[in-house]
Amino acid sequence: MPSTNIEKKLTVLFLLVSIIPIMIFYSSSITRTEKEIEKELGKNLEQHAVQIAKVIDTFFAERQGDLQLLAKNKIISSEQSTIESIEEELRKVVSEYGKYDDITLIDMNGDVLISTAYNYRGEWKNKEWFIDAAQGHISISDAHIITNPFKLVVIITTPIYNQQ
Repeated sequence: MPSTNIEKKLTVLFLLVSIIPIMIFYSSSITRTEKEIEKELGKNLEQHAVQIAKVIDTFFAERQGDLQLLAKNKIISSEQSTIESIEEELRKVVSEYGKYDDITLIDMNGDVLISTAYNYRGEWKNKEWFIDAAQGHISISDAHIITNPFKLVVIITTPIYNQQ
């Protein structure tokens, strides 16, 4: 009988001696794995953010190019063009490009001459992007919300010079 008691004690001792290191290893490996997963997720998120930033930069560069071409359009920049022909040309651009909700032509006083949708109301002459365009620069506004219609918008402005 005494040997059975010693066997039980030795078995329990060996189990404890083997289980404790396994538990420590298991616990530390979980912690390391969590840290590695967090690190990988952080890298992936950063890579996605870089890609999205490139897409956004490309989008705005293309829109600036669109507006530069539009500003040189003979129908839009000619003093001989009628309001109706300019509006028709702007409506074609809105329809064909599919990127614009509204294109608005504003005079140097900040008064709207033509708009393809008249979605954006309010005073133009004191807006930073209007002032930049009036000074001969292309300007892009910060994204902001308009209330009627309720939308998040970015306004891009460029000067238009007469062809003469």
